[in-house]
Amino acid sequence: IDCPWHHYKVTIDGGEKLYQSTTMDPETKKLKPAGWKSVGYRQRVHKVEERSDGFYVSLDVAGKVESDKYSTNEAGMVM
Repeated sequence: IDCPWHHYKVTIDGGEKLYQSTTMDPETKKLKPAGWKSVGYRQRVHKVEERSDGFYVSLDVAGKVESDKYSTNEAGMVM
């Protein structure tokens, strides 16, 4: 999914932040796309279960994740 604020691409099942890598073409000396790569786990992932009476979300709050600083404004961003 895409973060609407930062425009990051994040995997919904693993919370990995993705970027599109590039390599230098040795003949043209120009950059060319080299596929999507991960910088690692950056976003919390929560378990979602669909039941007959609705959707249930189990929050995973174990440990610390880079994105936590934005949910608590530790990043010092102006809101």
